[in-house]
Amino acid sequence: QIKEQADRLAAKSGTLAGEAEKFAGIAAAATQAIATLQGQITSTTAEITRLEGEMSRLSEDRRQLASKVSTLEQELLKLKTRQSTLREMDENRAGFGDAVRHILSAKASAQGYSSVLGILADCIEATPEHAAAVESALGPAIQAVLVEKLADLPTADDLAALPGRVMFLT
Repeated sequence: QIKEQADRLAAKSGTLAGEAEKFAGIAAAATQAIATLQGQITSTTAEITRLEGEMSRLSEDRRQLASKVSTLEQELLKLKTRQSTLREMDENRAGFGDAVRHILSAKASAQGYSSVLGILADCIEATPEHAAAVESALGPAIQAVLVEKLADLPTADDLAALPGRVMFLT
């Protein structure tokens, strides 16, 4: 009976030794897989760090561009407002005397002054840096109403009806 137990233990020992070898192989494969995965984790962590830096840089670039866009939109709004104001001033002939505006209005609505060619200011072209000098040099004459010839001047009654003074040039 001891012999039988010894034989069984020997058989069991052989089986356990085979299983131990098998598990040692599995453990070695697992250790190698762990080492490979740790390398991948390290490279992935480095890539994540690089991408976070890139994302931070892009976020800052985006913030700066958004700020620039906002500034440009405000500038555009100012320019559109100024353009609208200048257009309105031009349409209303702001800066011209009442008599000149009356003549231009009457001519535009075909109620007289058909011989008027225009205003001296509309016939002069100057660069922005010279505009103030030209305006200053011409003084009130810049509002002069242009006619082709003396015979085209309005009648004395038309002139008396004007709401102010006006200069005519031929």
